[in-house]
Amino acid sequence: MTTESNIIIDGPNKSPKPPERSPWQVSKAVWYALILREFQSLFWSRRFGAFWVLAEPIAFIAFMMILRGYIYDRSMPGVPYALWLLVGIVPFLMMRRIAINLMGAVTSNQALFYYRQVKPFDTFVARTAVQITVSSVVYVLIAFFMVYFLRYAIPIYQPIQMIATLTVMVVFAFSLGVFLCLLLRALPDIAPIVRLMFLPLLIISGVIFPIRVIPQPYYDWLLWNPFLHLIDMFRQYSMQNYTPLPGVSLEYPAKCALVGLFVAVLAYRSRQYDLVTS
Repeated sequence: MTTESNIIIDGPNKSPKPPERSPWQVSKAVWYALILREFQSLFWSRRFGAFWVLAEPIAFIAFMMILRGYIYDRSMPGVPYALWLLVGIVPFLMMRRIAINLMGAVTSNQALFYYRQVKPFDTFVARTAVQITVSSVVYVLIAFFMVYFLRYAIPIYQPIQMIATLTVMVVFAFSLGVFLCLLLRALPDIAPIVRLMFLPLLIISGVIFPIRVIPQPYYDWLLWNPFLHLIDMFRQYSMQNYTPLPGVSLEYPAKCALVGLFVAVLAYRSRQYDLVTS
């Protein structure tokens, strides 16, 4: 009997069996399904879902431009405040959304773990991919508007370094989100506190006002914040005329991201069974 190479037949009266998929193929199929599910939940679970995804950074930038734009344009010659704010707020919102969404990934997808192919780590990957995609689209759309209509310079000065910085941002936010997810499973009442913590982080990371105005020794203390390094490095690689902050580098947040990812994965491995059964 002639059969195709990718079909297995046990006997003359047996129906053909589909070939077994590799673990990598199974993971890709699960990620694809989860990503589609997350997009559907993000855009269609509420009215005007796509609008609100764009409205948050646009409204924030417009409000800050009206409130403080004139002052900061004078204090940062050569760098328009709107552009400076854009290349700070969008990456910060991406990292915040990754961390917060991963924090609730297990609880939101608990019913899916009855399928043995779906693991909690798959939900982490899916939610991270969705936030990267959404933030990239938001950045491109707002930047296009600023460049085409407001005649600002294109906010892509060194694209390879920008991608490297974004990679560190994603790894750092991913490790933070996994850690917060495990912490939330042990202490569920701290979720509102964790969300509120991102407000002071928004301020001390130099997203809405220049950190260079902070006097010593407080400035040196702020350099312990990895978000500050990542935001400023992203600005360096986005705007040609931007003056970098002293003491800022990509090495420090990269080390924090790798150590954080190692610790988060170890903690996840030790608690994986509890995440599925609890």
